[in-house]
Amino acid sequence: MQTVSRLSTAQRESLARQDTPFLSAGLVLGNARSFEAHLRQAAKLMRDRQTSASPCVRLVRHVCDLFDRSVPESARTKIACASGCAFCCYQPVRVSPPEAFFLARAVAEHPEWEAGVREAAVRLEGKRADTARVAWLRCPLLDQANNCAAYAVRPFACRAYVSVDVNDCSRAYPQPGDGVVQEPVQYKDLRSSCRMILQASLRLNGLPDNQYELNAALCVVLDTENAEKRWLRGENIFAPLPAISPNTPDVEQVLNLIAERIGPTL
Repeated sequence: MQTVSRLSTAQRESLARQDTPFLSAGLVLGNARSFEAHLRQAAKLMRDRQTSASPCVRLVRHVCDLFDRSVPESARTKIACASGCAFCCYQPVRVSPPEAFFLARAVAEHPEWEAGVREAAVRLEGKRADTARVAWLRCPLLDQANNCAAYAVRPFACRAYVSVDVNDCSRAYPQPGDGVVQEPVQYKDLRSSCRMILQASLRLNGLPDNQYELNAALCVVLDTENAEKRWLRGENIFAPLPAISPNTPDVEQVLNLIAERIGPTL
């Protein structure tokens, strides 16, 4: 593989100025410059270890905010999701390490959430979260009214998962159901793009982008002192957990191409 030299300081400053108008807008699907600008911003947030106690929190907030403000209103009005509807909260949820660090902060502040997460982790021990149509538990972060108690800090997979027909959801869940949940195509495409930004920003900083089952990952973070700092230093604190759903060869190829193109511009 040919090594590409890093851009000069002047070139990078010029590129940053060109990125500014893209950063003030949402992610524009199909626009490579928009994608690259937001990816550069995400990678820089992870790289800066001085101005924040938690680069991972900054990254996750950036990606979630980017997704939220990029969904066109025409797509948003099509979804059937509403408060108290929790059919989809009976399925495995996969999180990256930054998402686990982000959510664990809130869980640690609510003993009842933490107790539920720990109980779920014990009950799910030995179950593979990437098995097709696997029967799963009710999410321990649901309250008695079937609302997500951790809605503001919910994982990206939950934030970006929607349906256009509640009947699809009632047939598909609790798992293992038989229904297919349809969604606006913009949600699917934005979810893929934002997930790619999150993964690529980790790789561009020399960090692993594995995903883990939500409850198990949260328990690791809660039980590990200085978990995020140790992970950022290269310690594999998630080693006891199985990584789930590795990238397909196509995704790996795209991530490698992104690294070649974006890496020299950081």
